[in-house]
Amino acid sequence: MMNNYGHEIERELEDLRCGLDVLGIKHNEKIIQKFRVYLDVLFKKRNELHLLSHQDYKRISKRHFLTSLMAFDHIKGHSRVCDIGSGAGFPSMPLKIMDPQIDLTLIEAQGKKVDFLKFLIKELAYNDVNIVYQRVEDYSDNMFEIVLLKAVGKIKKLIGSVDRLLEPGGKAIFYKTLSVEKELSQLNLQNFHVKLEKRITPLEHAPLALVILYKNR
Repeated sequence: MMNNYGHEIERELEDLRCGLDVLGIKHNEKIIQKFRVYLDVLFKKRNELHLLSHQDYKRISKRHFLTSLMAFDHIKGHSRVCDIGSGAGFPSMPLKIMDPQIDLTLIEAQGKKVDFLKFLIKELAYNDVNIVYQRVEDYSDNMFEIVLLKAVGKIKKLIGSVDRLLEPGGKAIFYKTLSVEKELSQLNLQNFHVKLEKRITPLEHAPLALVILYKNR
């Protein structure tokens, strides 16, 4: 690879392989190659757009790819998935790479991030990812089986949008810290029942809370 960050990409891919083994997620070189392209795009755009913190470029696989994949078991077998506030593509794009059958819609309100996502999708050669340049509050085109939300703020502020976008029987998956228990205790979720999964990420061994809201049928 003719660039000055090739060794960093190889380090990240080694971490990714190790982490996938820990998670018990099967992978092959075709999948690893997709992540190589993803990493190349992130490093290529590093000085153009503030997508990740400076430190996170030393731990993309640990902090972002593998954390995104913590919800993989909840995604398998579903097709219509929406990611709210997609940013750099987390958590949806790592999940898409692992399960290409996902019919993915990315909703992002910041133009520069939309441009990044369009470039990423082109480089990954996906023609079935729909990128929506819009505030989620204004989106009403489709309903989904799964809605993904990572680093997007309080559940309370998003529950209306989630309720509108989820079809009956669908589920929303929030990636949160363990302090979310206090947040959940203050919610009135009439249309949902809640499951809290306390997890530990591979390699970094960082605590993670997956909050899954199941919409009533």
